[in-house]
Amino acid sequence: MAGFLGLFDFTKEGPGVSKDAPRKKRFFQFFDLYFRKLSKLVSVNLLFLLFCLPAIFLAFFFLPSGSILLFLTLPLCLVGPPMAGMTYVVRNLSREQPIFMFSDFWDSFKSNFKQSLAYGIIFSAIFTLLVFAVISYIGMLSRGLMYYALLGLSFMAALLFSFMNCYVYLQIVTVNLNLKGIISNAFRLAVLGIKTNLLTVLFCGILVFLILWFFPYTLFFLIPLGFSTISMITCFNSYQYMEKYIIDPYYAAHPEERPGYRPDDSEDEAVFSDKQLITEDEDEATPAQITDGHS
Repeated sequence: MAGFLGLFDFTKEGPGVSKDAPRKKRFFQFFDLYFRKLSKLVSVNLLFLLFCLPAIFLAFFFLPSGSILLFLTLPLCLVGPPMAGMTYVVRNLSREQPIFMFSDFWDSFKSNFKQSLAYGIIFSAIFTLLVFAVISYIGMLSRGLMYYALLGLSFMAALLFSFMNCYVYLQIVTVNLNLKGIISNAFRLAVLGIKTNLLTVLFCGILVFLILWFFPYTLFFLIPLGFSTISMITCFNSYQYMEKYIIDPYYAAHPEERPGYRPDDSEDEAVFSDKQLITEDEDEATPAQITDGHS
């Protein structure tokens, strides 16, 4: 059954792009892809909000307390699993792979629950510390130059943390790796892809600023598309670095583990399957475990 904007049609794929069509620059590729996948982005955004209801209720529980930090940070602990579900779906949309909206979201939510919940707690703690540091140092600027330096370091730490977050959930839904290894890889990718990461954080930051500045009018955008749009920007820009620095080197060292590999025709292009088991040290990667997209 197809609904408004195809919202309830979870199986029908769009017309796609011809293989012979001229390749567009990535900026135009993004908008072409974004508008072709618009109905699915609406669907996954609504699913994300549905699974975030416990976090939303917790946020409003702390709202009367008057503590902005409690209102903003404690609910973030519960957002990790819904983020894993949305990231898996949006990552596949950004790579133009077929999806089954609810089942893919739910399977990723369940299979990555523990790891994404643990990272949600870590994210919440670091976010709280960074916000507290920035607010504190701004109030101490009159005391001397040292506090300007500390404020600058806090902003740099926040920027690096934002870069790393572009890769954490992508790794959680893509590779079998412990959280320490995922965070370590995220730090490396934050540096290796610094130019693209800066653009990603800039565009997402502008979008968040506009949503907050014009709130509550922006609820008309936030509810159907806000979170999935930010996720789409992140996945589209960041997955290329995961592919270059994690996935391709792994398959170069273990070509027989590549999905679709045939010994008599090793040059055939194959599509990467999810949840490959990759260790922190790429040179010591253990054999891949194919799990059809979920651990």
